[in-house]
Amino acid sequence: MIALEPILLRPSASGADTPDITLVRVSDGEAVAHGEACLADPDVFATAVDFLADAVAHTDPADFGLTWQRLMALLDEYTPDPLGDYLAVLGAVDVALWDLAGRKLGVPCHRLAGGRRAPRLDCTAGGLRVGQDDLPKAAEALCKQFGAIEFTLSGDPAQDVPAIHRVRRAVGELAPLMADAGPGYADLAAARKVGEALAQVEAFWYENPLPHGSWEGYAELRRELGTGLAGGRFVTTLAEAERLLQAEAVDLFVADVRRCGGLSAAQRLADMARRHGVRMTFHCGASPLAQAAAAHLAAAHWHVGPLQIVPPPPSVSRLFPAAPHFEGGFLCVPEEPGLGCRLDEPAARQVQVEPPDEHAT
Repeated sequence: MIALEPILLRPSASGADTPDITLVRVSDGEAVAHGEACLADPDVFATAVDFLADAVAHTDPADFGLTWQRLMALLDEYTPDPLGDYLAVLGAVDVALWDLAGRKLGVPCHRLAGGRRAPRLDCTAGGLRVGQDDLPKAAEALCKQFGAIEFTLSGDPAQDVPAIHRVRRAVGELAPLMADAGPGYADLAAARKVGEALAQVEAFWYENPLPHGSWEGYAELRRELGTGLAGGRFVTTLAEAERLLQAEAVDLFVADVRRCGGLSAAQRLADMARRHGVRMTFHCGASPLAQAAAAHLAAAHWHVGPLQIVPPPPSVSRLFPAAPHFEGGFLCVPEEPGLGCRLDEPAARQVQVEPPDEHAT
């Protein structure tokens, strides 16, 4: 029998080091695995886990694909609110089931996804932000470690345009450079101005130039600029991904396994992007679990990568001592059965807090 449990971790007491980590603990009576959800409303976390628990209880981890379909049908039938957060929790369960299935079968998850094209994967390292005092110096240091870097823009073209040129000077003319506009610029003119600056410094891609869902604007901007557009990190359904791809809005489709419905959903998104002739990558942030999950899937698809990662802070690294490791700026694809990434449960208990309850008064 499979049991689910919501696990909320607060690695940094001040909140400055890293935000809370929302995990689902999945146990089949013989082994334990974890998946991570990226939630907009943490108050629904425990409720969402409880909502899915009965549908998973009597399944076999090796039937992870069928279980994903069953859980998706459950969400389609009841449409709980907010649906995106329930889908994120579903994805956490799905990733944990892939891990359990791989361990049960004695193979790494990339074998479950179809194979491994390479032992190491290209990465783009982030975590830099316009407005931080040491941006050029930090960009130079990160570039030396990983080669390719991405930095987050401020949303103000008056700050972002000069910052783009400062970063380019700091990292040199040949370093692969990317920029992320976060929630996007409010209007097309501002997005265009920043995009033109990125084209001048020969940036590889320009992510989230406009608010999520503004795919017509994306398509217009894509036709005008010489820099490739990336987007889709906040996509949570296959239907929404199809609208993005049909609009020819991006050159690089970005997904997040912590939001989109897990590895089973991400596998379908990768196939969808391939059919539209669009490259794909995964945003992993500073999450070792997301990095491991994305690495397995990227290794099984020729058109996926480079992975978007942020080096985990020490408080997170302590929780995942068997996290994926990097060599020369590349992420090494785990070869252990399952994900090859485990939570240190004794260390986790030291920073575990009670999940919020949406029904609490």
